[in-house]
Amino acid sequence: TAGQVDVVARVRNPNTKWALTAFTYRFGVGTAVLDEQNGFLLPGEEKFLMALNVKAPASGTPQLLIDNEQWQRVVQYETWGPERSKFVITEKKFIPARQSELSGQLPISEVSAVVTNSTAYNFNSVEVQIALYSGNRVVAVNKLPLPDFSSGQVRPISARWSTTLASVSNVEIIPSVNILDLSSYRDFEGNFDPSFIEIEKRF
Repeated sequence: TAGQVDVVARVRNPNTKWALTAFTYRFGVGTAVLDEQNGFLLPGEEKFLMALNVKAPASGTPQLLIDNEQWQRVVQYETWGPERSKFVITEKKFIPARQSELSGQLPISEVSAVVTNSTAYNFNSVEVQIALYSGNRVVAVNKLPLPDFSSGQVRPISARWSTTLASVSNVEIIPSVNILDLSSYRDFEGNFDPSFIEIEKRF
């Protein structure tokens, strides 16, 4: 959209025993300071922070401002955390505007994929982040919610950009859900004990 930009930063929690369970962040672009958003980072997690389709200068180096950090130690996360974050991405495909059946008068570039919830848990919502690369440079980003994502469920996803994206060499798709937050879960099945997470969070 004219006058609108996407601002993105890649962040990583290098600590495998501590979670950044909550924080706020804002982007500064030139003289503009964008609206505050909420985030989290699980132990060892790497993903994007995004502000999409916002009014900001198209030039200048963005700055990421993080505040209100809440850290919590997570005991033996490596023994159970990965199994609760196991989402499998298959059939990942980038469709350039010249090949997309959606393109009419406007160029439409598209990404499609299939996401499978390979965990034993049902989630109220899982965010899926999508980044397109030209070499090592991110050229486009988007994010999609997957509401009511049940254990074993397979979901096709697609994201679109109203522009021609040339030289896309790689597509990265990152599912993200706060498995330390009990409100992320819908129903409890199998051997899941919600008190386990609460005990972990008290350290």
